[in-house]
Amino acid sequence: MSDKKRSPIDTLSKITAVVVGMLLILHLFKDVEFEKVFGLIGQIGVPIVLVLLPYLCIGIFDSMAWKITIESVSQKVPYLRLLYIRLCTEAMLMSLPGGAAIAEAAKPYLLKRDVGMAVPEAIAIVAVKKGLLGVAHGFYLALSATLGFRALRLVSEEMIGFRGLEWLAWLASILMFVIFGGATLLFLYGGISQRLHQLLMAIPIERLRDWLLEKEKHFIETDAHFEQFHNIKRRKVSLAILMFFIGWMFETVDSLLILTLLDVNLPFGALMCMETTMSLIRALLFILPAGLGVQDYGYVLFLKSFGVPDAESVGVAFVLIKRSKELIWIVIGYILMAVGGVKASELAESETSNK
Repeated sequence: MSDKKRSPIDTLSKITAVVVGMLLILHLFKDVEFEKVFGLIGQIGVPIVLVLLPYLCIGIFDSMAWKITIESVSQKVPYLRLLYIRLCTEAMLMSLPGGAAIAEAAKPYLLKRDVGMAVPEAIAIVAVKKGLLGVAHGFYLALSATLGFRALRLVSEEMIGFRGLEWLAWLASILMFVIFGGATLLFLYGGISQRLHQLLMAIPIERLRDWLLEKEKHFIETDAHFEQFHNIKRRKVSLAILMFFIGWMFETVDSLLILTLLDVNLPFGALMCMETTMSLIRALLFILPAGLGVQDYGYVLFLKSFGVPDAESVGVAFVLIKRSKELIWIVIGYILMAVGGVKASELAESETSNK
Protein backbone atom coordinates (compact mmCIF):
# COMPACT_ATOMS: atom_id res chain seq x y z
CA MET A 1 0.00 0.00 0.00
CA SER A 2 2.95 2.30 0.33
CA ASP A 3 4.02 1.83 -3.26
CA LYS A 4 4.52 5.27 -4.77
CA LYS A 5 3.85 4.17 -8.35
CA ARG A 6 0.66 5.47 -9.88
CA SER A 7 -1.71 2.92 -11.35
CA PRO A 8 -2.07 3.08 -15.16
CA ILE A 9 -5.83 3.58 -14.78
CA ASP A 10 -5.32 6.56 -12.46
CA THR A 11 -2.83 8.15 -14.85
CA LEU A 12 -5.00 7.45 -17.91
CA SER A 13 -8.12 8.89 -16.26
CA LYS A 14 -6.29 12.12 -15.42
CA ILE A 15 -4.86 12.45 -18.92
CA THR A 16 -8.30 11.75 -20.43
CA ALA A 17 -9.93 14.35 -18.18
CA VAL A 18 -7.42 17.02 -19.19
CA VAL A 19 -7.81 16.17 -22.90
CA VAL A 20 -11.62 16.39 -22.62
CA GLY A 21 -11.29 19.74 -20.83
CA MET A 22 -8.99 21.09 -23.54
CA LEU A 23 -11.35 19.89 -26.29
CA LEU A 24 -14.21 21.76 -24.61
CA ILE A 25 -12.05 24.90 -24.46
CA LEU A 26 -11.26 24.56 -28.19
CA HIS A 27 -14.95 24.06 -28.97
CA LEU A 28 -15.82 27.15 -26.94
CA PHE A 29 -13.23 29.26 -28.76
CA LYS A 30 -13.67 27.93 -32.31
CA ASP A 31 -16.13 30.57 -33.59
CA VAL A 32 -15.11 33.44 -31.32
CA GLU A 33 -14.16 36.83 -32.74
CA PHE A 34 -11.01 37.34 -30.70
CA GLU A 35 -10.56 40.91 -31.94
CA LYS A 36 -13.83 41.79 -30.23
CA VAL A 37 -12.93 39.78 -27.11
CA PHE A 38 -9.53 41.46 -26.68
CA GLY A 39 -11.20 44.81 -27.37
CA LEU A 40 -13.53 44.20 -24.41
CA ILE A 41 -10.60 43.28 -22.18
CA GLY A 42 -8.42 46.13 -23.45
CA GLN A 43 -11.00 48.80 -22.67
CA ILE A 44 -10.79 47.95 -18.96
CA GLY A 45 -7.29 49.35 -18.62
CA VAL A 46 -5.37 49.51 -15.32
CA PRO A 47 -8.40 48.68 -13.09
CA ILE A 48 -8.10 45.09 -14.36
CA VAL A 49 -5.53 44.47 -11.59
CA LEU A 50 -8.44 44.64 -9.12
CA VAL A 51 -9.52 41.15 -10.23
CA LEU A 52 -6.66 39.74 -8.13
CA LEU A 53 -8.23 40.97 -4.87
CA PRO A 54 -11.30 38.72 -4.37
CA TYR A 55 -9.17 35.55 -4.47
CA LEU A 56 -6.85 37.03 -1.84
CA CYS A 57 -9.89 37.90 0.30
CA ILE A 58 -11.11 34.31 0.02
CA GLY A 59 -7.73 33.12 1.29
CA ILE A 60 -7.72 35.68 4.11
CA PHE A 61 -11.11 34.62 5.49
CA ASP A 62 -10.44 30.91 4.91
CA SER A 63 -7.17 31.12 6.85
CA MET A 64 -8.87 33.12 9.60
CA ALA A 65 -11.50 30.38 9.98
CA TRP A 66 -8.76 27.76 10.06
CA LYS A 67 -6.86 29.67 12.77
CA ILE A 68 -10.03 29.93 14.90
CA THR A 69 -10.63 26.17 14.51
CA ILE A 70 -7.06 25.16 15.39
CA GLU A 71 -6.63 27.51 18.35
CA SER A 72 -9.97 26.42 19.83
CA VAL A 73 -8.54 22.96 20.54
CA SER A 74 -4.80 23.08 20.00
CA GLN A 75 -1.77 25.34 19.84
CA LYS A 76 -1.40 28.96 18.80
CA VAL A 77 -0.53 29.17 15.10
CA PRO A 78 0.89 32.10 13.10
CA TYR A 79 -1.84 33.42 10.82
CA LEU A 80 0.54 34.16 7.96
CA ARG A 81 1.79 30.54 7.96
CA LEU A 82 -1.79 29.33 7.50
CA LEU A 83 -2.30 31.82 4.67
CA TYR A 84 0.96 30.57 3.15
CA ILE A 85 -0.25 26.94 3.33
CA ARG A 86 -3.57 27.96 1.82
CA LEU A 87 -1.98 29.74 -1.15
CA CYS A 88 0.42 26.85 -1.80
CA THR A 89 -2.20 24.09 -1.64
CA GLU A 90 -4.72 26.05 -3.71
CA ALA A 91 -2.07 26.43 -6.42
CA MET A 92 -1.82 22.63 -6.54
CA LEU A 93 -5.60 22.25 -6.47
CA MET A 94 -6.10 24.60 -9.43
CA SER A 95 -3.22 23.35 -11.57
CA LEU A 96 -2.98 19.57 -11.19
CA PRO A 97 -5.31 16.77 -12.40
CA GLY A 98 -6.96 15.43 -9.25
CA GLY A 99 -5.50 18.47 -7.50
CA ALA A 100 -8.11 18.43 -4.72
CA ALA A 101 -6.79 15.11 -3.36
CA ILE A 102 -3.17 16.23 -3.68
CA ALA A 103 -3.87 19.55 -1.94
CA GLU A 104 -5.73 17.87 0.93
CA ALA A 105 -2.89 15.38 1.42
CA ALA A 106 -0.33 18.21 1.43
CA LYS A 107 -2.03 20.17 4.22
CA PRO A 108 -1.11 17.83 7.13
CA TYR A 109 2.46 17.65 5.81
CA LEU A 110 2.73 21.45 5.65
CA LEU A 111 1.13 21.84 9.10
CA LYS A 112 3.78 19.49 10.47
CA ARG A 113 6.58 21.17 8.54
CA ASP A 114 5.66 24.83 9.13
CA VAL A 115 3.70 24.81 12.38
CA GLY A 116 5.19 21.79 14.17
CA MET A 117 1.86 19.95 14.46
CA ALA A 118 1.83 16.16 14.80
CA VAL A 119 0.51 14.43 11.65
CA PRO A 120 -2.48 12.67 13.32
CA GLU A 121 -3.54 15.97 14.90
CA ALA A 122 -3.08 17.76 11.57
CA ILE A 123 -5.22 15.16 9.79
CA ALA A 124 -7.98 15.67 12.37
CA ILE A 125 -7.74 19.47 12.01
CA VAL A 126 -7.92 19.28 8.20
CA ALA A 127 -10.93 16.91 8.35
CA VAL A 128 -12.87 19.19 10.74
CA LYS A 129 -11.94 22.24 8.66
CA LYS A 130 -13.29 20.56 5.53
CA GLY A 131 -16.50 19.70 7.35
CA LEU A 132 -17.04 23.26 8.56
CA LEU A 133 -16.19 24.61 5.10
CA GLY A 134 -18.84 22.26 3.65
CA VAL A 135 -21.45 23.52 6.13
CA ALA A 136 -20.61 27.11 5.13
CA HIS A 137 -20.98 26.05 1.49
CA GLY A 138 -24.46 24.77 2.36
CA PHE A 139 -25.42 28.22 3.69
CA TYR A 140 -23.95 29.79 0.55
CA LEU A 141 -26.04 27.49 -1.65
CA ALA A 142 -29.18 28.14 0.41
CA LEU A 143 -28.76 31.93 0.13
CA SER A 144 -28.10 31.54 -3.59
CA ALA A 145 -31.25 29.46 -4.03
CA THR A 146 -33.24 32.12 -2.14
CA LEU A 147 -31.88 35.24 -3.86
CA GLY A 148 -31.68 33.64 -7.28
CA PHE A 149 -34.91 31.63 -7.19
CA ARG A 150 -36.57 33.66 -9.93
CA ALA A 151 -33.40 33.77 -12.07
CA LEU A 152 -32.99 30.00 -11.85
CA ARG A 153 -36.62 29.48 -12.83
CA LEU A 154 -36.18 31.69 -15.91
CA VAL A 155 -33.04 29.94 -17.17
CA SER A 156 -33.90 26.40 -16.08
CA GLU A 157 -35.11 25.03 -19.42
CA GLU A 158 -32.24 26.54 -21.38
CA MET A 159 -29.63 25.35 -18.87
CA ILE A 160 -30.78 21.79 -18.15
CA GLY A 161 -33.61 21.19 -20.66
CA PHE A 162 -36.47 21.11 -18.12
CA ARG A 163 -38.00 23.18 -15.32
CA GLY A 164 -36.98 22.86 -11.69
CA LEU A 165 -33.40 24.15 -11.50
CA GLU A 166 -34.46 26.42 -8.64
CA TRP A 167 -35.55 23.37 -6.60
CA LEU A 168 -32.39 21.46 -7.52
CA ALA A 169 -30.42 24.34 -6.02
CA TRP A 170 -32.32 23.91 -2.75
CA LEU A 171 -31.77 20.14 -2.88
CA ALA A 172 -28.04 20.72 -3.34
CA SER A 173 -27.92 22.96 -0.27
CA ILE A 174 -29.78 20.39 1.83
CA LEU A 175 -27.40 17.65 0.67
CA MET A 176 -24.41 19.81 1.63
CA PHE A 177 -25.85 20.29 5.14
CA VAL A 178 -26.58 16.57 5.52
CA ILE A 179 -23.26 15.31 4.13
CA PHE A 180 -20.84 17.82 5.65
CA GLY A 181 -22.86 18.54 8.78
CA GLY A 182 -23.19 14.81 9.42
CA ALA A 183 -19.51 14.19 8.68
CA THR A 184 -18.47 16.98 11.06
CA LEU A 185 -20.62 15.53 13.86
CA LEU A 186 -19.04 12.13 13.27
CA PHE A 187 -15.55 13.62 13.29
CA LEU A 188 -16.24 15.42 16.55
CA TYR A 189 -18.22 12.81 18.43
CA GLY A 190 -18.17 9.50 16.60
CA GLY A 191 -14.74 7.92 16.99
CA ILE A 192 -14.84 7.71 13.22
CA SER A 193 -11.22 6.70 12.59
CA GLN A 194 -11.36 3.53 14.67
CA ARG A 195 -14.78 2.62 13.26
CA LEU A 196 -13.46 3.08 9.75
CA HIS A 197 -10.46 0.93 10.65
CA GLN A 198 -12.75 -1.86 11.91
CA LEU A 199 -14.92 -1.72 8.77
CA LEU A 200 -11.90 -1.87 6.48
CA MET A 201 -10.45 -4.81 8.45
CA ALA A 202 -13.55 -6.80 7.49
CA ILE A 203 -12.53 -6.64 3.81
CA PRO A 204 -10.90 -10.01 2.94
CA ILE A 205 -7.80 -8.58 1.24
CA GLU A 206 -4.60 -9.69 2.97
CA ARG A 207 -2.47 -6.81 1.69
CA LEU A 208 -5.05 -4.27 2.88
CA ARG A 209 -5.29 -5.90 6.30
CA ASP A 210 -1.51 -5.94 6.70
CA TRP A 211 -1.40 -2.22 5.87
CA LEU A 212 -4.27 -1.48 8.29
CA LEU A 213 -2.54 -3.35 11.11
CA GLU A 214 0.62 -1.39 10.36
CA LYS A 215 -1.33 1.90 10.51
CA GLU A 216 -3.65 1.02 13.41
CA LYS A 217 -1.72 3.25 15.80
CA HIS A 218 -2.28 6.24 13.50
CA PHE A 219 -6.06 5.59 13.41
CA ILE A 220 -6.15 5.54 17.23
CA GLU A 221 -4.01 8.70 17.49
CA THR A 222 -6.23 10.51 14.96
CA ASP A 223 -9.36 9.66 16.97
CA ALA A 224 -7.64 10.92 20.12
CA HIS A 225 -7.07 14.26 18.41
CA PHE A 226 -10.70 14.37 17.23
CA GLU A 227 -11.67 14.09 20.93
CA GLN A 228 -10.10 17.51 21.49
CA PHE A 229 -13.04 18.99 19.61
CA HIS A 230 -15.62 17.59 22.06
CA ASN A 231 -15.29 20.67 24.25
CA ILE A 232 -15.01 23.24 21.48
CA LYS A 233 -17.33 26.18 22.12
CA ARG A 234 -20.29 26.58 19.75
CA ARG A 235 -19.42 30.26 19.44
CA LYS A 236 -16.04 29.31 17.96
CA VAL A 237 -17.62 26.82 15.56
CA SER A 238 -20.16 29.43 14.46
CA LEU A 239 -17.46 32.05 14.00
CA ALA A 240 -15.35 29.69 11.88
CA ILE A 241 -18.37 28.83 9.71
CA LEU A 242 -19.10 32.57 9.32
CA MET A 243 -15.52 33.22 8.14
CA PHE A 244 -15.78 30.36 5.64
CA PHE A 245 -19.16 31.69 4.47
CA ILE A 246 -17.73 35.17 3.86
CA GLY A 247 -14.96 33.51 1.87
CA TRP A 248 -17.56 31.75 -0.28
CA MET A 249 -19.35 35.06 -0.85
CA PHE A 250 -16.17 36.47 -2.39
CA GLU A 251 -16.55 33.84 -5.14
CA THR A 252 -19.59 35.82 -6.29
CA VAL A 253 -17.86 39.15 -5.68
CA ASP A 254 -15.11 37.92 -8.01
CA SER A 255 -17.56 37.39 -10.89
CA LEU A 256 -19.44 40.60 -10.09
CA LEU A 257 -16.20 42.61 -10.30
CA ILE A 258 -15.11 41.07 -13.62
CA LEU A 259 -18.52 41.57 -15.25
CA THR A 260 -18.74 45.14 -13.92
CA LEU A 261 -15.37 45.88 -15.53
CA LEU A 262 -16.82 44.44 -18.77
CA ASP A 263 -19.84 46.80 -18.43
CA VAL A 264 -22.27 43.95 -17.73
CA ASN A 265 -24.81 44.45 -14.95
CA LEU A 266 -26.54 41.38 -13.52
CA PRO A 267 -28.41 40.95 -10.22
CA PHE A 268 -26.23 39.68 -7.36
CA GLY A 269 -28.60 36.75 -6.81
CA ALA A 270 -28.25 35.65 -10.43
CA LEU A 271 -24.46 35.75 -10.14
CA MET A 272 -24.63 33.75 -6.92
CA CYS A 273 -26.61 31.08 -8.78
CA MET A 274 -23.97 30.99 -11.49
CA GLU A 275 -21.09 30.74 -9.03
CA THR A 276 -22.70 28.14 -6.77
CA THR A 277 -23.41 25.97 -9.82
CA MET A 278 -19.80 26.31 -10.94
CA SER A 279 -18.52 25.52 -7.44
CA LEU A 280 -20.54 22.30 -7.44
CA ILE A 281 -19.25 21.39 -10.90
CA ARG A 282 -15.65 21.92 -9.74
CA ALA A 283 -16.29 19.72 -6.70
CA LEU A 284 -17.92 16.92 -8.73
CA LEU A 285 -15.32 17.04 -11.52
CA PHE A 286 -12.38 17.28 -9.12
CA ILE A 287 -10.15 15.33 -11.52
CA LEU A 288 -10.22 18.35 -13.89
CA PRO A 289 -7.83 21.15 -12.83
CA ALA A 290 -10.17 24.00 -11.74
CA GLY A 291 -13.04 22.47 -13.77
CA LEU A 292 -11.09 23.02 -17.00
CA GLY A 293 -13.38 23.36 -20.03
CA VAL A 294 -16.63 22.42 -18.27
CA GLN A 295 -16.56 25.49 -16.01
CA ASP A 296 -15.65 27.81 -18.90
CA TYR A 297 -18.43 26.45 -21.09
CA GLY A 298 -20.83 26.73 -18.16
CA TYR A 299 -20.07 30.42 -17.62
CA VAL A 300 -20.79 31.27 -21.26
CA LEU A 301 -24.01 29.23 -21.18
CA PHE A 302 -25.17 31.04 -18.03
CA LEU A 303 -24.49 34.47 -19.54
CA LYS A 304 -26.46 33.49 -22.65
CA SER A 305 -29.32 32.27 -20.46
CA PHE A 306 -29.33 35.56 -18.54
CA GLY A 307 -29.77 37.42 -21.84
CA VAL A 308 -26.43 39.24 -21.82
CA PRO A 309 -25.93 41.02 -25.21
CA ASP A 310 -23.20 39.40 -27.32
CA ALA A 311 -22.93 36.78 -24.58
CA GLU A 312 -20.38 34.64 -26.42
CA SER A 313 -17.78 37.42 -26.76
CA VAL A 314 -18.47 38.72 -23.24
CA GLY A 315 -18.39 35.18 -21.87
CA VAL A 316 -15.05 34.36 -23.47
CA ALA A 317 -13.60 37.70 -22.23
CA PHE A 318 -14.94 36.86 -18.76
CA VAL A 319 -13.38 33.37 -18.89
CA LEU A 320 -10.01 34.66 -20.13
CA ILE A 321 -9.82 37.24 -17.33
CA LYS A 322 -10.86 34.67 -14.73
CA ARG A 323 -8.37 32.07 -15.97
CA SER A 324 -5.55 34.62 -16.26
CA LYS A 325 -6.20 35.69 -12.68
CA GLU A 326 -6.10 32.04 -11.54
CA LEU A 327 -2.86 31.48 -13.45
CA ILE A 328 -1.24 34.44 -11.68
CA TRP A 329 -2.24 33.05 -8.28
CA ILE A 330 -1.01 29.58 -9.28
CA VAL A 331 2.38 31.06 -10.18
CA ILE A 332 2.43 32.98 -6.88
CA GLY A 333 1.61 29.77 -5.01
CA TYR A 334 4.44 27.83 -6.63
CA ILE A 335 6.87 30.71 -6.09
CA LEU A 336 5.95 30.69 -2.39
CA MET A 337 6.53 26.93 -2.32
CA ALA A 338 9.95 27.36 -3.93
CA VAL A 339 10.94 30.21 -1.60
CA GLY A 340 9.71 28.21 1.40
CA GLY A 341 11.75 25.16 0.36
CA VAL A 342 8.76 22.88 -0.27
CA LYS A 343 9.87 20.02 -2.52
CA ALA A 344 7.55 18.21 -4.94
CA SER A 345 9.07 14.84 -3.95
CA GLU A 346 8.19 15.46 -0.29
CA LEU A 347 4.61 16.40 -1.20
CA ALA A 348 4.26 13.25 -3.31
CA GLU A 349 5.57 11.20 -0.40
CA SER A 350 3.10 12.84 1.98
CA GLU A 351 0.23 12.08 -0.42
CA THR A 352 1.23 8.41 -0.53
CA SER A 353 1.70 8.11 3.22
CA ASN A 354 -1.74 9.61 3.92
CA LYS A 355 -3.52 7.05 1.74
